Amino acid sequence: MDLNQLGALLRERRETAGLSLADVVERTKISRRVLESIEHGRLEDLPHPVYTKGFIRNYANVLGLDLNEINASLVEIFPVESDENEEAALEVQRDVRLHVGRSGRGPRLLTAAVVLGLLVSAIVLFIWFLPGENGKTPQIETRTSPDVPSEQPSQPFGPAPSGQQPEIPAESPVAPTPPEAPAQPQPPVPETSLRQSSAPASAQAAVVPEEYPVAPAPEIVERPASPQPGVLVVTAVEPCWFEVVVDGKSPTEYFLQPGERLTAEYSSGLTLRAGNAGGIALLHNGSPVSFEAGSGDVKTFTFP
Repeated sequence: MDLNQLGALLRERRETAGLSLADVVERTKISRRVLESIEHGRLEDLPHPVYTKGFIRNYANVLGLDLNEINASLVEIFPVESDENEEAALEVQRDVRLHVGRSGRGPRLLTAAVVLGLLVSAIVLFIWFLPGENGKTPQIETRTSPDVPSEQPSQPFGPAPSGQQPEIPAESPVAPTPPEAPAQPQPPVPETSLRQSSAPASAQAAVVPEEYPVAPAPEIVERPASPQPGVLVVTAVEPCWFEVVVDGKSPTEYFLQPGERLTAEYSSGLTLRAGNAGGIALLHNGSPVSFEAGSGDVKTFTFP
């Protein structure tokens, strides 16, 4: 069965039930343009096959058709979809209440991925930050210690070499006043002149400050902050088929009815593709997400 035959079957069943396209739009929240494209088999006017299949299933469910037969026809019409994605989509549709929070549990695969991601993040944070905090202080203390002895050579006097007289302090007179001329006092000699004339060159060399190697300044490396985990809550106002990619892993497909809700947690990033962006409300980390979209519009959201 091709799309033209399937669309004719849906249109015939709708007319038999006495429903107009406006009635179907009211019940399914699918745009009139999409419904007309399905009934007339206009594949080029339909959105991505993932969303188109969700619309057809919802349309057939309203008309009371056998969903197993509809799913078999969809496999023939859209063969490009892998079996793995098709089985995941059917599993999500059968267990949608488990995903939207009515029973308080999420899908096993999503729960396992979230728990594993949180565990890995905790281990990385522990290894990343703990050694960094313990190693900063000792490194700075050991490198600043050579600064202490550098102040010692500032003393003006030092021990003279073996066999030489120690340098006379500034307070002691360099030479007594000659007795031959007591009436003529000598003018005071500056302290710097006394030191230069009284001490030999070898003694002055002893007071030269010893140069110590200066330790290089410690290099401080700023570590990048670890990504903070995020939480996205999707609430369906209208029937919506969408795809979720968490932390770059394989995409997962969902289909929600009005009033149902899905909560997804991520560590590094999350991508949401909605087939009916006008029929959902988003809450990211407790804050509403503002966007403009009409019923039946396809829109992609990226977080953070």
